[in-house]
Amino acid sequence: MAEEILEQQETQENSNQIYLDAISKLKSETVSVDEYNKLKQDNANLLNAMLEGKSTTVEEPIKKMSAAQCREALFKPEHELNDIEYVSRALQLREAVLAETGEDCFVPKAHNYAPSKEAFESAQRTAEVFQQCIDYAQGDNGLFINELQRRTNDVMIPRKKK
Repeated sequence: MAEEILEQQETQENSNQIYLDAISKLKSETVSVDEYNKLKQDNANLLNAMLEGKSTTVEEPIKKMSAAQCREALFKPEHELNDIEYVSRALQLREAVLAETGEDCFVPKAHNYAPSKEAFESAQRTAEVFQQCIDYAQGDNGLFINELQRRTNDVMIPRKKK
């Protein structure tokens, strides 16, 4: 009688283990309801955006680089930089230096020179114009150069009269 009870317990433990194994297999191979509903909602949003002609791009978070990393990327590039890449990296460097030290690297510094409020405003305007040109060009270097030349007032040096 004791042997029969032991055999029943062993078979019951084996069947319980089989059920537990089946449940763990199902859990590993299926998606949770929350993830499924989120994916379903994303697909519905994508379909609606496509039908309405809206943009569906997802913006990736911008990775912040330190000032040292920005300097390395700007002054020791792995390949030759075109104009838009150079200006983009210069703006990244400016933002990193501003965040780390509070100094604006677009404002001139010298031993006997104290920058005025106008110098800081001019540096800010310059950075804004660069960023607007980069945004307008959307990666096209030629378009960036044209937009920058359009927005830049070139001062001509007067010629010597004969």
